Formats: sequence, structure tokens, C-alpha cells
Amino acid sequence: MRYIRSAFLISIIALLILVACGDTAKSVPTPISRNLDPASTLTPTLIPVISSPTHSAKPEAKFEKATPTSWPASSPTRFPTATPFPNQKRSKSSEYDLQGSVACSSANNSLKVLCTAPEDLFGEWSSNATTRSLGGSTFEFEIEIQVPEIIVEWDVCVASACTIVTVYIEPPEGPLEPTKLTGNEVQNQVVEEAQDFFWNERSSDLPECDADFRFSHRLVNPDDVAQLMFGPGSHIEPHEHMIYWGLWSPGGRVGEEDLANPNSQATPTPEVTLGDKSQVSEKIQLYAPTDIYRVDVGYANRSTGKGETFIEWGGYIYACNGHQLMLGHIGEPSDEMLAVLAKSEPTCDLIMGNASKGETGCRWVIDAFISGGTPIFKSSGYAGAFDFGLSLFGLTADELRKQPGYGYSITPWRVSSGRAVCPLEYFPEPLRSDYLKLLRDNMTNELLECGPFNQDVPNTAMGFWLPSGSPEIVPLLQSDRDVNEWDTVWLFEDGIEASVHVISVGNNTFGLDYGQHRISTVSEGLVNRRWDSMQPGKTYCSELEEIWADSIELYTDKTLVIRLSDDGSALTLEAVTDGRCGDPPWIFKGNERTFYR
Repeated sequence: MRYIRSAFLISIIALLILVACGDTAKSVPTPISRNLDPASTLTPTLIPVISSPTHSAKPEAKFEKATPTSWPASSPTRFPTATPFPNQKRSKSSEYDLQGSVACSSANNSLKVLCTAPEDLFGEWSSNATTRSLGGSTFEFEIEIQVPEIIVEWDVCVASACTIVTVYIEPPEGPLEPTKLTGNEVQNQVVEEAQDFFWNERSSDLPECDADFRFSHRLVNPDDVAQLMFGPGSHIEPHEHMIYWGLWSPGGRVGEEDLANPNSQATPTPEVTLGDKSQVSEKIQLYAPTDIYRVDVGYANRSTGKGETFIEWGGYIYACNGHQLMLGHIGEPSDEMLAVLAKSEPTCDLIMGNASKGETGCRWVIDAFISGGTPIFKSSGYAGAFDFGLSLFGLTADELRKQPGYGYSITPWRVSSGRAVCPLEYFPEPLRSDYLKLLRDNMTNELLECGPFNQDVPNTAMGFWLPSGSPEIVPLLQSDRDVNEWDTVWLFEDGIEASVHVISVGNNTFGLDYGQHRISTVSEGLVNRRWDSMQPGKTYCSELEEIWADSIELYTDKTLVIRLSDDGSALTLEAVTDGRCGDPPWIFKGNERTFYR
């Protein structure tokens, strides 16, 4: 089968795992923790010193100016997603007592509510009393919906865990309208107001784009990149950074064998070591591909299962309209970036979830202007590639579907790729073509597609499936929209071979362990049918072949029984150790689970 290749491909697969979510110790760009109590700040080890800025590389010459887009962005502050840990769920409280850090007030006979959080923390606000949402540390809104109790939620990520801080407020004494509404009328009003809620609101505090959004400068020198790859890495759900920028091994660019192998044992040198983990790829310069107005970045002192230590940076930078650029597996901030970071104190603390390892980190959230072409970071050198993703805010679902590489999502507000597009398509020529040429099959040199990032096909099995059904109206509260990706499955088409389909599984709830399970598909019949040609009301059987999990590719003898509900909105799955499907009918044996759109 063409998908199973030489040891070189196996290193690519391992590379993807490393890039997406870290090494086998799951040490990747983790969300950086924030310390709410300056007096209790722990001194992190291996901290890069932010010194007085000296001049480094000059901003490169601009390409012909391609004006940015008039589409929007908001301010999701999730640090580059780390490897998801099984059963890690979003909690309603935090070991940092974030719950007590948010205060909300509303004066009697006033329709205005003001909520404040620690100013050095950045989260996403929502409430059941307004259709407005906002990113930041302050949330002021006018009550639009009369509810018995006002609920305000602040969704904030601190290190490797995200928390929803919930505040309950007594509504003002006077009704919104002269006549008090009945229970049914209140419900009807909530529905009507919720229909006006926009899930992809852009930040109003960042400059508007002048025209259609495009990058104006390179991200990296194309010659510094060995190969681009498309896929979910170690994630279960589709996400924004599924284009991975594969790098060369240190000191060599002769042939394919020089593409960075995460398992290589390069010898550390004083220039390449902040800890004792070996450098596995070249460190290359990254530039701001467009003008930047907000920086949300940080670093973590990482450690591997072998006890090796190293530092990696990651985070988000924001362009006009708040369009979000994600960066992961980066390091060595440029002098220009250090000058920006020196303007504000970081928040630092033990990283939640890894405190027992002594891992520490710091994070900065700063509004600052960085012109396109300015050096910002280098790749870390501790992963075989670095991450770069582009998410567009302010666009409706219909508008997003028209963007290059986006694809189709039935519930874009419930998936990490819901606003993700192919970043390569937004560079000016000749950069666009130069980058797209790097997205290729390493065996045949055939150029590959950049995306689609979303692969939902209504009334078929293909696409993203959730543990619960989605309401017709997008919920106002963030907690009602959140999904733990470990409780989801994603059925998608392989990025190299269209006839190979994959099911990505998190927690084992129907007989399949975590990993990406592949099948070779056919277009007709009930056995090994393509995900996108399965029909409602029918039961199918798929013979699973390879499993890719934790940097290892294995074979399996399991089969997967699949039933798509009559209306196409529910998918029931059960894996059994039968090896071959045989003839229908296939009957569920009691370990099945149903997922929903």
C-alpha cells in the first residue's frame, strides 16, 4: 500500500506527532501559566533574559503591498494547543482560585453590567443576558435578555488547562420592558435574541483592515523549509495549524535523509542548548508576515520523559481585524520582539498539569505595533518542524466556506478548525507558489492540497462528530459551546491518498484506542465504503489497517461497524476484533457508542 513507505516516511510520521503535540512525553508549546499573585511568583528555571534590545536583522524589504482584509477577528486566547491529555476536561474552578478573581456589578435600575478580571489575564467573555461576546480582562454590556439570573462566563486558559470562571448576578429590579414577561415569553425572547448572536465576532479594539486580507511579507525563507505537510498530527479534532513546516536536520540539506528526524541523536553544542535536550532541526528565522497589533506569546521550561530539559515558545499574534496567527515550536525572540516584551511584566507560575515536573513558564499579552517583515522568532530546533496557522474572525460560515482550504463545517462554532484557512494562499506571489511547491508527496514529488481543514459532508459519515447533538441556535454561553476533543471522532480523507480514509479517536469508548485508524476505501458496497458515500439508515463495516499513535505506526485486525441514522444526524460505532467484515448483516454487540453532529 502506498501509504506505508520507507523508514524515511516513518520519521515524517514521527515528526508530525512531535510537531503537533510534542515528543512522547507530550511536551509541546503548552499554554503558559499566569500568576495572579505577584508575591507568590516562583522563579522559573532556564528563563531567557530579556535584556535591553540591540539591533538584530533588519526588517526585510516589502513585497508589493497587498492590503489586508476587511474581515475580523476576535481574541481567543488559547495558547498553541498542547497535546491533549486523555480525560482532561475544562473545569468550572481552578487550582489558582480564578473563580474569586472576577467581579461583576450592576446598579439597580440600570441595564449595564461591568465585569473585571486581573488585567494581565486575557479571556473570552459571554453571558446569557446579551448576544455580545468580548475578549480581554474587562466586559461591559447592556442587558438585552430578561432572565431570572444573569450568568457571566470568562473562558481563560492558564498553562495547560482552560477554565471557565462563572459569576451569577441578580438582575436589576426593573424589567426591561414596562410589562413583566412570563416564563414562556422570556424563553421566546432568549431564542429571538440568541438568533442575533454571532459566534465569530471580531475584536473591535484592533484596527480594521483596508481591503481583502493578505500577507505582505514572507514568514520564512522558502529555502529554509524542507517540506510542508498537512494532517491533524496527534490531535483528535481538526484544528488551525494542520500545515506543518518540516525543517532540515542540523547542518545538512543534501537529500531527503536530512529532513529532521525527531529520533535523531544530534550532539548538543553551546549555541543550541538552553537545557540538555538535543537539537533535532535547524533554527530558522521567522518574520511577521503582515503588520501585527497584539502579541500573546510565552515560553515554558519543558522536560521529556527521559528527563531532558529545554525551552520552547509559542502563542498568537494578531493582525488587522484581529485575524489570528498561531505559532508553535518556536524560540529565541528577536531583539525587536524582546523590545516589545520588555514593555510589560509577564505573568509566571507553575504550569498546571505539569507542576510535579517543576515545569515553569511566563506569558505576555501586549498591544503593540510590529511592522510586516520584522524578525520575530526562530524555530525552536527541538521539534522537527514548527506550527503556523491562520484563523479569520468576523466572517460568517458561508463566507468562510469561500476561503481557500476551509472546506465545509456543519458546526464551526464547536470545532477548533471552525475559522481556519490555508495560510499559504494568503502570501503574495512568488511566495505563495514557492510555499505551495513544498507541500508535496515525499515519494512521488506530487503536489498536495492545502486542506480542506473542515471535511463535513452532510447526510454521510464523513466529518467531525460530537458526544452530543448541536442546537439549531448557537448558545450564548461559552460552556454550552465547548467540547472536549477526547470525546469526539473525526472521519476524514487522507491528505496523500484520497482512497485512504481515517478515523481519529480520542478516549476508547467503543473498542478503539487513541490514534488515527486507516482503511483503504471503495466507492460501492457496504464493506470499506468511503466515509462520504455512506448513506443514512444503512449499516456498514470497515476493515481497519494501520494505527498511528504516539509516533508509532502499527497494524490492527479490528473491524468497525458503522451505522448512520435515518436522518444522517447520528453515527453509531463499535470496533470488534474480527479481522475481516465478512457478509452482512453486522450486529452491534453492546459496546457501541453514538456520536452526533
